[in-house]
Amino acid sequence: MKRKQNHTKTDNNSLKRILSDKTDFDTVETYKTIRTNIMFSMPKTEEGKVIVVTSSMPNEGKTTTSINLAITFAQMGARVLLIDCDLRKPRIHRYLNIEKSEGVSNILCGFCEFDKAVKKGIKENMDCLTSGDTPPNPAELLETEEYTKLISDLKSKYDYIFIDTPPTTIVTDALIMFKQSSGV
Repeated sequence: MKRKQNHTKTDNNSLKRILSDKTDFDTVETYKTIRTNIMFSMPKTEEGKVIVVTSSMPNEGKTTTSINLAITFAQMGARVLLIDCDLRKPRIHRYLNIEKSEGVSNILCGFCEFDKAVKKGIKENMDCLTSGDTPPNPAELLETEEYTKLISDLKSKYDYIFIDTPPTTIVTDALIMFKQSSGV
């Protein structure tokens, strides 16, 4: 019981860190600075830039950063997709208060199509693809041709795709996704 209370407290603290009209000026400007740095580091000619967000250890703020970067890019009018590829301990659905069913894992396994799984209009110009059901083999699932094709197809639909991943020192999932990305 105590563990659940701590877990909820962590989620509530994280929810407070998601950009909103109540966010302090310094935090908003920090994310805008990061946005500008990312924009200058990406080739202009590349269609659908894919940015993988990871960390070395758990609880370093990668999910919060993924969401806030997606929001910041969407605010400038870019078509943005936020994907929760932390198939082991997904959190984006909780932070954004959306259903996690029918997400990445379901698409990759052929149980549903992207158009049925995507949560449209989470924020203006921003869609979200949750993790979906927890698979028994996340790393292997992300290394399939289906994942490569999914990301390739999405690049033509979105200007920026932000992918939240597990920490790199815990599992190899993020490392697998690096090869499909424009930057990490």
